[in-house]
Amino acid sequence: MKVTIDSEQVRRTFSAYPAQSVRVLHRLIESSAIDVQRKMREEAPVGATGDLRRSVKYRMDRTNLGAQIWPDISYAPYVESGTRPHWTSIKEGTSLRKWAKHKGFDEAGMRNLQLSIASKGTKSNPFVKPTFDTMKPRVERDIISGFGRFIERVNQGNI
Repeated sequence: MKVTIDSEQVRRTFSAYPAQSVRVLHRLIESSAIDVQRKMREEAPVGATGDLRRSVKYRMDRTNLGAQIWPDISYAPYVESGTRPHWTSIKEGTSLRKWAKHKGFDEAGMRNLQLSIASKGTKSNPFVKPTFDTMKPRVERDIISGFGRFIERVNQGNI
């Protein structure tokens, strides 16, 4: 998700108050990143452990005035996009076994699940892209209006 503000007033404000402008934008971006992180955690499917939901992190990029928000767990792409047919383990300690136990599968049910994944793969359960799609208008609005308030304070001499 990328937000662009194009205005002569913004350029003049950055020229006159570069350090303050960067600080204001940094705060606005971080606040939006936290909002996106919260929404992505709400949208993430909850399995047996809740690890996927808890794994959603954000990191600020101070050099480029941006933020990254992502699920930081190895199987997140497979949940988001689904998988093609493949063989997966149901050994003790594996994510699939934890999930299957949580859902009430017995050993025979786990083997059937394993065979189903081997023949059909898994369905996608997207939550990352839908979160970005949902949140983009809000992030744009919040950053633009927040920086607009800063410009108003500059114009009123309150900086």
